[in-house]
Amino acid sequence: MEKILVPVDFSDASNDALKYSAELARSLNATVKLLHVHTSQISRHNPMSYLVNEQGNEVKHESLEKLTALKNSLGDRYSKVKFELSVESGTIAEAILSAAKKDIDLIAMGTQGVS
Repeated sequence: MEKILVPVDFSDASNDALKYSAELARSLNATVKLLHVHTSQISRHNPMSYLVNEQGNEVKHESLEKLTALKNSLGDRYSKVKFELSVESGTIAEAILSAAKKDIDLIAMGTQGVS
């Protein structure tokens, strides 16, 4: 196993999935890919979509900062684990499936979460 995908919505359940995945990755020398998905309201029929797009860029930046903080909160025990951070827009299921098609061996996610 080389890569574990962990969809993150910053809920306790997704944080628990991250901890389990980090431990598994540590023992298997695998990579953990953290994925946060936010839905956007961009529409080509909406003349105000450019404002939503600007807000979306800000949300992506904030989400990336939160993912980084989450990864760093794991501490030194997982310092040798390689992490990849990704923030995507769209529907949650489609983003997870899209990411899973790209060299993912395992998806670890909580059974309940924010979304």
